[in-house]
Amino acid sequence: MKRRLSQIMTCVIRREGVGSGYRDYSQVVPYRMVISFVVFACLPWPGPVEGGVVTPSFSIGNWSPHWETGQGHSHARYQVSHHPAGPTMYHDYYQLKNDRHIGQLVRLVESAHTKRILPLLQQSFKRPGHKEHYLRQAAREIRYTLDRLVNHPKALALSATVGNLMGQPNLPVNYYQRAIKMYPKHAITHAQFGNFLVGIGEFEDGIERLKIAIKINPKMAASYGWLAWAYQKSGENELAQEYAEKAKKLKFKGKLP
Repeated sequence: MKRRLSQIMTCVIRREGVGSGYRDYSQVVPYRMVISFVVFACLPWPGPVEGGVVTPSFSIGNWSPHWETGQGHSHARYQVSHHPAGPTMYHDYYQLKNDRHIGQLVRLVESAHTKRILPLLQQSFKRPGHKEHYLRQAAREIRYTLDRLVNHPKALALSATVGNLMGQPNLPVNYYQRAIKMYPKHAITHAQFGNFLVGIGEFEDGIERLKIAIKINPKMAASYGWLAWAYQKSGENELAQEYAEKAKKLKFKGKLP
């Protein structure tokens, strides 16, 4: 990007030099240096990204923007790499958010994309005539987030709401399966998937997934609370009460059966 800008500004300076009488190279060089400094100083300022959201077009650490052109618009897609071999996608949100070098760009994706999902859902109710438009936008923001932070908990959770409103209740399945396949060590992702499956009536698979979450992290209260609801919905009231008590002991903050 910088090289391209430098080339453009060099062409501009050459034209200015000829038109303004700058025949002496010693006079042109300082002028080029000043212009180049201005251009590169402006790089951290916001630039366009996918979906029309504004985010800074700079790179820090192993993150770098990759520009794509389509339908007459340029979009910056932020990607992250584990190593210098090249940028990749589908990264572990829980690992990157605590990285002091990359964490700020995780927050950048969240502020520019993830945080837009809920307002778009709210707009879909406030303006029913444009409901489909807002839901499509929300689905794009979910996809953008999960293509980069594959197990982002908020984006995964909201994908179920968006999917239901769009008449695509199974929309989150591929997202969850991909996240678990790539990063199976996180109990919260298993628990979220299990809770989602119970919500669409897949009780057996949902309960199994919640049990896996408990096995990975026996101290995560949400797994017990959601499992209590799963048993209650499947008609196993005794087990529902058993897991509700366990959830209480772990200070589960949600409602219990």
